[in-house]
Amino acid sequence: MTYQTIALIQRDPSIRDRVSACVSKEGVSPSPEQWVADHAWQLAARDGWADEWEAARAANTSADNYEPGGDERAITDAMILAAVQEIVAGDADRAADAPTGG
Repeated sequence: MTYQTIALIQRDPSIRDRVSACVSKEGVSPSPEQWVADHAWQLAARDGWADEWEAARAANTSADNYEPGGDERAITDAMILAAVQEIVAGDADRAADAPTGG
């Protein structure tokens, strides 16, 4: 895992589209693309994502124009769903802990 790989993941359009689809299906936000933009670094830095990304790239060096973000074997839908659910739960915990204005 390298920081460079995390940076590549966070700006990959295919992974952003796939996460946006998950956010939409799960009803997390009425603006899935904005939610993904707001959480892109958290998503890209998830445990295991960079390792899977690098392994997929290494296994597909002979494939022209290989994009790990669009490869459901690299970052799986289950990994995406788990990450979204964990981030949503963390956001809810932070909101519950926030001081109220009264």
